[in-house]
Amino acid sequence: MAFKLGQLLIEANLITQKQLEYGLRAQRTYGGKLGTNLVEQGFLSDTVLAHFLSQQLRMQAAAPEEFAVISKEALASIPVDFAARHKVIPLKIDKRLRVAICDPAVLQELNAIGFKVGKGIQVVIAPEIWIVAALERYYGVMRETRYIAIDPIDLSTEFNVIQEATVFDINAVAGRGQEDTRLTFQNYVKKLTQVESVKDVFMLLFDYLSGVATRMAIYGLRSGKIQGLMLHGFAVHNRLFSELKLDYEASGFLKPICEAKKPFIGILPTPNPDRLLFEPLGLPDTCRFGFFPIYFENKAVALLMVVPENPVDKIRDEKSRIIQNATLKAGLAMEYISSRKKLTALH
Repeated sequence: MAFKLGQLLIEANLITQKQLEYGLRAQRTYGGKLGTNLVEQGFLSDTVLAHFLSQQLRMQAAAPEEFAVISKEALASIPVDFAARHKVIPLKIDKRLRVAICDPAVLQELNAIGFKVGKGIQVVIAPEIWIVAALERYYGVMRETRYIAIDPIDLSTEFNVIQEATVFDINAVAGRGQEDTRLTFQNYVKKLTQVESVKDVFMLLFDYLSGVATRMAIYGLRSGKIQGLMLHGFAVHNRLFSELKLDYEASGFLKPICEAKKPFIGILPTPNPDRLLFEPLGLPDTCRFGFFPIYFENKAVALLMVVPENPVDKIRDEKSRIIQNATLKAGLAMEYISSRKKLTALH
């Protein structure tokens, strides 16, 4: 099935053969469906995947906004163990029960659910990545830690000399296979010298720090805004995260962190306008955050947010030093990319 999907995507000019190979390699390492791995690596958008699956399976596709708010009545219609085992999500219930699935093989199983609730079943197809995030958000079913790349944002206006494409290209990340599941510091630094884009840098940062942090987020600083860029380990839809924006000058907390050029570890003060950037992540008010600025040519261009596995625990000094060293190298890697582009432009 994965091979067939990959070939169909190539025939539709949605991915390349090389991207398929990376996707299959990631699937062997991280598990999940091929489409999920292609989306997570930035080769394919989740909405394009949903539309493509709909066409191929001749089924209606779920809309991403349907996952934003699901009623308690709808959620109660499908037991949590059934939803988790078959990866299905009830979207709404009225005359019929509308259910999102990622695998048509569960259709027969859903008939029993419809009989139990006394409703007809309306089945729609959705990418696995949407359903897994919804299972964690609504049912508390924890997924395996994975990074989720949001809809691409062009950072070139902030960095000026880094001419990134509107759609990030991560083909240049060499060897994203099993050896990357636990990057050593030496391999992290080595791979940073090989990447071609800012998004590559951030994905390697997530890869390396996944050994010390399960939930991370990167906020970009561009055009006078602080905006969500990338998530790791949060059950939040990528589109919702990318819509989080705050005027940099209006920030009462993050701006001073960037300008002080040192990380912050602790509980956010209240009241604070910056909390708007974190509320959708479902973190408690007592959460202890870690914020680590990432600098390009001595100017903060991004913020790495780290949340302990237990949100009320403090990030220990040893982990803080590891994270600071990693973000420092990430900033230097962006400068290295910039220098290479300048040298290329001279030819």
